[in-house]
Amino acid sequence: MQTSVRPPWAQRIEKLLKPSGELITLMFPMDERSGGPPYKVSVSE
Repeated sequence: MQTSVRPPWAQRIEKLLKPSGELITLMFPMDERSGGPPYKVSVSE
């Protein structure tokens, strides 16, 4: 996620969640870097 869109994204998520709600996400790199962590996982995995 580009740094410029993080604040508006966070504000929107805060509005959508209940006061004691939690957001769980699954994120994985889409670029061609090697090494880690986080370690790259293919879509088929």
